[in-house]
Amino acid sequence: MARPFRLTLSFIGVITLAVAWYFFAPTQIGGQASYVTIRGVSMEPLMHKGDLVILKERSHYEVGDIVAYRSSDIHQVVLHRIVGRDGQRYIMRGDNTQGPDRQRPVFSDFVGERWIQLDGMGTWLTRAREPKSAALLAGLAVLLAGGSVGATHSRRHRRPKSTTPPLPRRSRPASASPPLTAGLIACGLLGALALLLCLASFSRSTSKQVQVPNLWQEKGLFSYQAPAKQGVAYPSGKVETGQPVFLKLVRELQVAFDYSASGESLSMKGSSSLLATVTGDAGQWTRSFTLAGKQSFSGQSVHLQGTLDLAYLHSLMTRLQETTGVPIDSFEVAIAPQIKGAGSVSGSKLQTDFAPTYRLRLDSNQLSPETQGASGPLTDNAPLRTVTQPGTKSEPAHLALRLFKPSVSEARLVGLGLLALSIGLAFLLLISLKLRPALDEPSEIERRFADLLVPIGSVRQSWTDPVEVESIEALVHLAERYDRAILHLIDGGVVHHYIVEEESTIYRYVAFENVSVGSAAYEAAARAQAAAGMQNAPIDRSTTTSQAEADWPAEEW
Repeated sequence: MARPFRLTLSFIGVITLAVAWYFFAPTQIGGQASYVTIRGVSMEPLMHKGDLVILKERSHYEVGDIVAYRSSDIHQVVLHRIVGRDGQRYIMRGDNTQGPDRQRPVFSDFVGERWIQLDGMGTWLTRAREPKSAALLAGLAVLLAGGSVGATHSRRHRRPKSTTPPLPRRSRPASASPPLTAGLIACGLLGALALLLCLASFSRSTSKQVQVPNLWQEKGLFSYQAPAKQGVAYPSGKVETGQPVFLKLVRELQVAFDYSASGESLSMKGSSSLLATVTGDAGQWTRSFTLAGKQSFSGQSVHLQGTLDLAYLHSLMTRLQETTGVPIDSFEVAIAPQIKGAGSVSGSKLQTDFAPTYRLRLDSNQLSPETQGASGPLTDNAPLRTVTQPGTKSEPAHLALRLFKPSVSEARLVGLGLLALSIGLAFLLLISLKLRPALDEPSEIERRFADLLVPIGSVRQSWTDPVEVESIEALVHLAERYDRAILHLIDGGVVHHYIVEEESTIYRYVAFENVSVGSAAYEAAARAQAAAGMQNAPIDRSTTTSQAEADWPAEEW
């Protein structure tokens, strides 16, 4: 099996080298990969000092990608994460730094995106580039090359001459049939493809962080209501949000605030409270009231409710005017909820401090929503408040292949599946090879080493006292060593002599065809065995001639 097996390995090796060149050759020599070694701590805990990172150029880069760029500030390559865009420029920041990088690179400054990370490998490569290490490696290479050349030259120099025409050196043919050989080659190629796919997928994380401008949303709704005497002021018999509250008709007002948060896989825990702050016209007097005390919550919504005593506020205004002697036209009443929480959304952490304010104006007659501010009409005093929060979202990472872009998880499954399939098919092919019906030894030799055999009809007179070898493989090794053909002589139709001549030395191997006991072929083989000095029949490999028993005069052939 040596020759096709070696051809298979060589073919797979060439394909593997071609694929490895396509994916891993440095850009300096025409490849598509760049290599950087981590030298700082700005990307911890994801990357550490001494890690080797392989970069691949992309046609575009997104927020959340880890990209290397050429820094004009420090004149080195910096590997940081994209956290935003500023027109044509990118905002970069290390995962372990407090603020963004001072330089905002453009697309042409980028070297490539992080593709494969090899922990600690950069340290070894740095050491290998040191003068002492480089000299040691060069010395070892010279010694190995010199030893190989010297051995080859010595072996060729000692090779004696022979009268037998030399045969070009060949590898041994394989015992597998062409379909089996093709199947093994296909399994090897499939396995190499699977290994490359596994290498590309298992060297990357299955997910990546992407900056999303509207990752989750917060909503707050202010409302108030109170029962009132049905009449011209309140035809429905109650006060509702947005209506003026007349103090003659309503003494207490129920104030509520409903908070909700929405987002993919959002969960949150925290605390909430509801306050009311009363402030004089010029802001010289302020008093706060608790409408709903501090309480814990868990989930995506909170309901806060309290009672605003309007009669008390009116009496407070009157007493304040009497005490100070200063006329007070109105008070500002601010309803202020406080929502503090933390949790997660889309696999990322979130934190909120949601505290909108709903302003009302209280005078001696009524309480109504504030419409005028210090500089003009109020536009942000609506009962409903909505805030969209940005953040980073965890998304499945993909492999950027030529024809399709599978996710890393899918690529891992496909790679492992193809690897298992190639191993299973190769195992079945080898089993089928093992279970093939056995041929008799001469037929097997003919099938395996037909390219080395040269049929002859007789022997030379000078071929006496041959050296018997233990196996046909040993004889083939001698033929290859001395660049000789294997002469094939059939004696009696059953006894096969295989001969290699090297100057005055004759090497021989004898094989016998499988024949039935008592047949004419059996009798002929037995006579041939007796002539060769053998004592036993049946004719099989266990009864072939030994080195010591062989007496091979030319006239007995």
